Amino acid sequence: MVTTDYIDGVAQTPVTSVRTYLIGDDVIAQRTGGNTQYLLYDGHGSTRQLAEYDTAVTIAEDYSYDGYGVLLQDENTFPPNGTQTPGKVDTQAASLLYAGEQWDTSAQMYYLRARYYNPSNGLFNNVDPYAGNMQDPQSLHKYLYCHANPINGIDPSGEFGFFISSVISISILSSISAIMGGIMGGIGARKDGVGGIFKGIFFGALKAGIGTALSLTFLSIFSMFMGPFAAPLSFGLSSAIITFAEIAITKHSFQFEWEDWVQVILSFVVAATMGAVFGGGSNDLRMRIADRIRDLSFVRGKLAQLASGGMPEWQQINFSIKGITPGNAMAAFETVKGQFQNEMKDIIKDLVMGDIVKKITTSLITPIATGIANFCMAFAKKADE
Repeated sequence: MVTTDYIDGVAQTPVTSVRTYLIGDDVIAQRTGGNTQYLLYDGHGSTRQLAEYDTAVTIAEDYSYDGYGVLLQDENTFPPNGTQTPGKVDTQAASLLYAGEQWDTSAQMYYLRARYYNPSNGLFNNVDPYAGNMQDPQSLHKYLYCHANPINGIDPSGEFGFFISSVISISILSSISAIMGGIMGGIGARKDGVGGIFKGIFFGALKAGIGTALSLTFLSIFSMFMGPFAAPLSFGLSSAIITFAEIAITKHSFQFEWEDWVQVILSFVVAATMGAVFGGGSNDLRMRIADRIRDLSFVRGKLAQLASGGMPEWQQINFSIKGITPGNAMAAFETVKGQFQNEMKDIIKDLVMGDIVKKITTSLITPIATGIANFCMAFAKKADE
């Protein structure tokens, strides 16, 4: 007796094989029918090769994509040489493809949790459940994938994208904060001898760098739906977390006394107050750096694609109008590369030599707030004595 399952009147094909995955920080390998294949990713997180290992490493599959995730296929597989339908992706040996996301062969779209993404038109299949951020007009588009800039972004949730340039901008500001936090920590520990100074520098830099990275990450997320409350909450929360962690490490215990909780709350209040005043400027600075990096890196990517011959002819028109052809694209790429390097230098110079009070303050809210909280509690304890 054979049982056939139906969904909406359509007969379902019985499962004949099971695929299991080996997972570490990401999916490392897949195993089907006793055969293990290792997934090799590019910098964007897309699967580019499937490797097998027996007595030697062999490449079982190669994958290439355009900027939006369309799988580039061998034209010889299309009629009249083959039977594959142009524009359709048949079942592949790996289902985790572009950006490491699940490809649904039946729907011809990628599954991104909240919605499905169609790489053939760069749009989602449903309205964005997230309303958008008025400070980021492209986020108001209800169907657009990664602000129409998928080379520099990913959207694993199907609700809002993450951009490499944003990570770089947060790293830059966090590094500046770590340097300043280390200086402040060293000055604060100057009475404890050379060993104490180095310890103060280390922990000061660690707290400042991690605290600023946390606050800017929170801010980039909370600003999407919390408006003017995003900055106070972001900086307040990150400062409270850092203060909590510092006390727990110092005491080697999570059994806090009432004065410890007062210090955590005080750190939150001070940072939230400073965030309300300076936090908007900090987010503007982060977004400005990210935009400058993203714009240039997008052009670099397109020129590299043109130079390698991997750009469709219809896209080459935009470049040919400006006199750029595949023949001179590499020279144009080197020019843009130089502009990119100069732009990065200008960003660093602007941060260091510009309006120091405003820009340094925005990246030091967390260490300043935790420092004030520590000082107030130390002063209160001394007064009690």
